[in-house]
Amino acid sequence: KRGVFLLDQILGTPAPPPPADVPDLEESEKAFKDREPTLRETLERHRSQSLCKSCHDRMDPLGLALENFNRAIELNPEYAIAYNNRAVLYCSIGKWELALKDFDTALKYEPDYVDPLKNRGIAYLILKDMKSAIRDFTRAIEKDPKNGELYNYRALSYLFENELSSAEKDIRIAVKLGYKIHPALKSLIETSRKP
Repeated sequence: KRGVFLLDQILGTPAPPPPADVPDLEESEKAFKDREPTLRETLERHRSQSLCKSCHDRMDPLGLALENFNRAIELNPEYAIAYNNRAVLYCSIGKWELALKDFDTALKYEPDYVDPLKNRGIAYLILKDMKSAIRDFTRAIEKDPKNGELYNYRALSYLFENELSSAEKDIRIAVKLGYKIHPALKSLIETSRKP
């Protein structure tokens, strides 16, 4: 049901109604006579029917992931990792407001947790809010100064703000830390330097 909700309400791409002869999901549970199956087992059994497979291939991974993150948060409402991971899922489907809210919540419960800072910075980068991206990458670097990936992302943000000297400085640091800079980023900076 979470997968259907994601497709309908969040992605705006509702699944077509199932054919009349497709059994309900609950019917798949009955195949497990000796025990109650997990949701994953029920879904695997249900989508083994060719009529069900195409829709379930789209919705089940997102629905199961969201269900697991929601359950983890329900069990521990201060579980920063679950908020961060759910936010990444929201980013992957373009639900930026929900993602940013979850990144904020993760940081509320674990202010020194670098992943939500990095991931929120990437979200801001995609949303073209470079000042917020730079702020988050800078905070993440303060907490994890040996992480070349963070310098790489901040360099990209600086580049989009046309702050070439700051971008070059971060690239040099990232390389010194052993991070392999994408050739396209180096090329962009070189191109930006040309008159």
